Amino acid sequence: IFPEFQPAFDGLYGAAKVMELLAAEHQPASELVDQLPVWHMASRAVPCPWDRKGLVMRALHDESRNGNNVQMIDGIRISENGGWVLVLPDASEAAVNVIAESTSDESAEHTAENMAGHIMHLIATG
Repeated sequence: IFPEFQPAFDGLYGAAKVMELLAAEHQPASELVDQLPVWHMASRAVPCPWDRKGLVMRALHDESRNGNNVQMIDGIRISENGGWVLVLPDASEAAVNVIAESTSDESAEHTAENMAGHIMHLIATG
């Protein structure tokens, strides 16, 4: 993680760098951690027949491709309203996983529930 030192992972060197950065801040790590924003997550597993998973992912891709707030790395991750929602087909179950993150529990739950409902609609109308 520190290529200027060596091109390999080095946990001890990483820990020393964290201590060096903390010393420069003149604050304990607990105070710096308290300054980080709090994020809330919600998740749903939406039952989805195996033969509909591709349809769901394609429909979500087509709906969101005009926006620049979409990432397609592990599934379809859509950023919106200060948070995001990830739709990921389950590799071993007949389901699609929905994971949402936002600045409040209510917002994360609302986003996850809305996407789960949308996916159920896509499955039903396929």
